Amino acid sequence: MAVWLLVDAGWAAGSVAAGAGARLAIVSTLFMSVQWAIEIAARGALEAYAASEAAPMVDLIDVMQAVGWPGLGLGFGLLAAGVRGAAPRWITMLGVVGAVAIGLAGLLAQGLHILQAGVLFLGGNLLALWMVWAGIRAARDRSGIASGAQAPVIGVGAAL
Repeated sequence: MAVWLLVDAGWAAGSVAAGAGARLAIVSTLFMSVQWAIEIAARGALEAYAASEAAPMVDLIDVMQAVGWPGLGLGFGLLAAGVRGAAPRWITMLGVVGAVAIGLAGLLAQGLHILQAGVLFLGGNLLALWMVWAGIRAARDRSGIASGAQAPVIGVGAAL
């Protein structure tokens, strides 16, 4: 929801990084929604997978996650870095670090099957902090509630 509000309110306008990040985040979210639907449908393949039998649905899920998570991480990282004024600088930095972490987690854990890298998915918590802050800020600005802060500075460049 935060992405839609930020884009609709024009916060991504004027920043190539934010515009590209918003588009990639939306497309990746849609892609991952399809992946999650396939994951739910693949529940019946778990017995075959556990028995080391062919489970093409599970293989498809791994490939889709290896593409989808890095797309989400890159999209939200660019969006967080490119939208100036959506959150304090330190929250923006945490959001970018979290976005990079989930992107790497998808690539390493799902794509290369380095299961220890799965802990990087916890970086999504840092990204979620930025997303909630930016979403509340965009919703408040959209509804006309005074936030006590100046209007966001929209331009090219990161808020880092």
